[in-house]
Amino acid sequence: AGKGIDFSATSGTGTSELFSDYEEGEYTPTLTPFGSGSITLNSSYDKLAYTKIGRLVTVTGAIIVSSVSSPTGSRVDVSLPFTGANTSDISERCCGLVLPKSLGSVNNAAIAINGPSATVGFLVTVSSGTQSDIAATDFSGNEELLFTFSYIAA
Repeated sequence: AGKGIDFSATSGTGTSELFSDYEEGEYTPTLTPFGSGSITLNSSYDKLAYTKIGRLVTVTGAIIVSSVSSPTGSRVDVSLPFTGANTSDISERCCGLVLPKSLGSVNNAAIAINGPSATVGFLVTVSSGTQSDIAATDFSGNEELLFTFSYIAA
């Protein structure tokens, strides 16, 4: 506890040079419509893998939606294995991609984290060049979502 590998030239001069956290595993994410209703994952394809090195968390994997129940709302949020940091720099908020299969005309989407948050939303670029959320009503069941993204944890 409180220990780690110190990479600083002078021991104890800064916490930014102390490597004290490494973890890897998998978690079962939830997809939550921003309005109401529910999105249920296929129990055979409902896990995402993560690796946490210091505060950098990388999430990868694929999940499949098995069914939906009247989802409404302007977006769908996906749960994270660790809460995202409350950062002022937009470059620390998100870095990643979601490749949705069978989700209407959406071919790929970015992950948008606006910390501190335990969830992320999907952003797509529409024909006008502006960004838009993937709406809950875009989900109807049997969608496959392929994830790879990294973010800074709190």
